[in-house]
Amino acid sequence: MTPYREPSLARPLKSYISLILCGFFAVMLVESGEAAYSQSKFKQPLSLISDPMNPPILSRFFLNGFVALFFVFSNSITQAQTLRICSYNVLDGPVTTSDDQDFRVVIEAIGNQSVLGNAQAIDILAFQEGPQDANQYNDIENNFETVFGGTFASSFTTPDFAGCRTGFIYNTSTVQLIFATTLSSGLTHNVRRAQFRPIGGTANDDFHIYSIHLKAGTFDPADAAIRENEAMVLRANAANLPADAQIIYCGDFNMAGSDEDAFEVLFDGNATSSARETLNAPFGFRENTNWQENIAFLPFHSQNPVNNMDDRFDLFFINNNLMDGENTEYVRGSCTVLGNNSTHNLNQSINTGTGTVGFATEIVATSDHLPVFCDFRWGQTAQQFNQAISVDAVSTNFVRSNGPVGGASGTNDMEVEGSANGTFASFGVIDFDLSGQIAGYHSSNGSGGNQSWRTRNRYSV
Repeated sequence: MTPYREPSLARPLKSYISLILCGFFAVMLVESGEAAYSQSKFKQPLSLISDPMNPPILSRFFLNGFVALFFVFSNSITQAQTLRICSYNVLDGPVTTSDDQDFRVVIEAIGNQSVLGNAQAIDILAFQEGPQDANQYNDIENNFETVFGGTFASSFTTPDFAGCRTGFIYNTSTVQLIFATTLSSGLTHNVRRAQFRPIGGTANDDFHIYSIHLKAGTFDPADAAIRENEAMVLRANAANLPADAQIIYCGDFNMAGSDEDAFEVLFDGNATSSARETLNAPFGFRENTNWQENIAFLPFHSQNPVNNMDDRFDLFFINNNLMDGENTEYVRGSCTVLGNNSTHNLNQSINTGTGTVGFATEIVATSDHLPVFCDFRWGQTAQQFNQAISVDAVSTNFVRSNGPVGGASGTNDMEVEGSANGTFASFGVIDFDLSGQIAGYHSSNGSGGNQSWRTRNRYSV
């Protein structure tokens, strides 16, 4: 296996250890210095204990140095950290030794994939169609530990009518499972919902994640109607979460496109439970579009890599609280369909493309779906800006697009709200290039011409 970069959340723990060691050695230096100094011609003891309210120069020197080290390490500990969360329909596996070998190659590839300059171990895998045998999850956890190190645990549903489970495999050194429950009423496949907290984080960094498997049957209107009802079940459940809840909906949605009623149910309104896109898909944020056999969506298709890649079934949706610049936050532009390099022939195997990824054989052998992952930062605070800015000729081609329009990766986005009449109600995003110049802009109302805007949050993407 390729040597692994340590998970980003392990680094704060090393900071704590380093801090303790620095303190230990500082005390040892003080003690040795005192012993030597007390034997000198000045004969003045320098014990910190003898006069704690007025320590001599040497003790003050080491004490102040230790305090400085504490603040340096404390600052590094509170900096934003990154989680990598993956969704994967694992097709009842892995089960055999051969399955395990292929599976390890795939999850290692997820960790090695560099997105916006970040490559890291998987922190949470949300799976669908997991094995029926509960004992098999010990082997799956072992696969993760073999590849990434550390200790992994699992949380999953009871088997559904087809003998499948949904749930999570997670790294106990980077995230803590706070709560988990199973949703089954009104659903074809059981859904697992969990509340996680990053290790070193607070309750403000908690997020709720659903591992979802909606009804299959893309071409049957009756199946689409069932998916619509299942989406209503999900929305009703999420509506019971607190108003500041940070929510991830991910899994195998089996939807043909954003023209399905199930999609509209998930995205409807502006409530805490309302879903939002993570992928910078064509045609903007909420276009009524069929994804199936649509070549414009070829880079985002995830099923079936074996012989007919033409469906975008595997999805990551988030709510607004994961895009507000505070606490846990989706890293815009990080959503990735592993193994899809956009060169394969539509409706054919993933291996028909040029420059086929080095793990294509294993990814085809593992499942009839491709894994999809996103990165999330936690422990951050949005920078608030209140100044007014002026934007000319606001573009009408984008509606709540979820990423940079004219800027390259690493540019800044500024969320803005405003209207031509001065009533700040509509929503928009202004993209800045690396030099701070406006690279693109788009709004929710699509109107243009010298609008006055005020900013909401600005953050790096």
